[in-house]
Amino acid sequence: ATIGLIRNLALCPANHAPLHDAGVIPRLVQLLVKAHQDAQRHAASGTQQPYTDGVRMEEIVEGCTGALHILARDPMNRMEIYKLNTIPLFVQLLYSPVENIQRVAAGVLCELAQDKEAADTIDAEGASAPLMELLHSHNEGTATYAAAVLFRISEDKNPDYRKRVSVELTNAIFRQDPAAWEAAQSMIPIGEPYADGE
Repeated sequence: ATIGLIRNLALCPANHAPLHDAGVIPRLVQLLVKAHQDAQRHAASGTQQPYTDGVRMEEIVEGCTGALHILARDPMNRMEIYKLNTIPLFVQLLYSPVENIQRVAAGVLCELAQDKEAADTIDAEGASAPLMELLHSHNEGTATYAAAVLFRISEDKNPDYRKRVSVELTNAIFRQDPAAWEAAQSMIPIGEPYADGE
């Protein structure tokens, strides 16, 4: 319940600085790391998901990541989250079998990727492959966040890489709406010269 309260307080930008000053971000990260480790340990041993005060570890992972996603909208908070070396964990969470965890992980990476240094770190951690997969998620929010992160990390890449990302993004967009794909195709004159005579 406390994590949800922090997330809801963070929805109001005026609360970002007081939450930052209260040391909420390092505590959320610490709780996230511990909950994720506990969930991983139980998944590896095949035992039932542990509960803390009636809450599953996966729900704590989702709640902490979601709260950090909202807090990362503020540049000062975003930098603190980045400096706590959270990107490797967020990239790992992209592989979660829980759709909501994938969504909040992609969301927080989307916020962090606004800063070039963080975008480079996201790329270096190998996020492109799971993000490309998440473009095809049935969850529109997840797919949108994945597309935004891929766009941001491809901005300073070579033209071939940018083209590959662009093709993947286009395919993901039109996959959901075949009628839009047909409409777009019919608007492109095949074999006709450009209007300006080129």
